[in-house]
Amino acid sequence: MIGKVVTRLEYQAYSKLAIRTMAEIVGKAALLTRSEHHPASQPVPTLIRCAVHHRLGTVPVGEPSIVIAVSSPHRKEAFSACEYILEEVKKHAQIWKREYYEGEAESEAVWKENQ
Repeated sequence: MIGKVVTRLEYQAYSKLAIRTMAEIVGKAALLTRSEHHPASQPVPTLIRCAVHHRLGTVPVGEPSIVIAVSSPHRKEAFSACEYILEEVKKHAQIWKREYYEGEAESEAVWKENQ
């Protein structure tokens, strides 16, 4: 919303399904991330480990809502996997965000669509 100042965020989730969805996204990231450094025939894993943590409840503005960690033999593949995981979690995980605005009643807070 243009011109409005967000004072805090609130996240709610259907936790069991969101965890399953995030695990599926991490699995897809491992399958989709390819290395330019090794031929496809060489059995070198592109991603070693991935972890995703999304906060729920009230999150002050400026604090992280999600943390994604990826280990990989090469940083380009790790960054690519992180970006993929972030965008897919934002689109598909069963986590909903509500924004509260400066000078507005709490009843005016807006639930934001997953994007």
